[in-house]
Amino acid sequence: MPTTILRFLNVILAALLGGSSFGMWMGFNISNFFPSTYVALQQNTIHMLNALMISLVIMATIITTGVAAFDWRA
Repeated sequence: MPTTILRFLNVILAALLGGSSFGMWMGFNISNFFPSTYVALQQNTIHMLNALMISLVIMATIITTGVAAFDWRA
């Protein structure tokens, strides 16, 4: 049971991280913006997502380690 929950959380966190990275990659196409607008958007995005992305990566790493430990014992 704990392994199933940890695996589910691991997939959800990986999907959140991958989806946000893909969204930023597709949404901030430099050819669609003036240089000053692009820099302002990038700075705002970095400022807004800095703490969130770091916490998601840390949580995903901890949960992945937990899943690996449960699977290693089994």
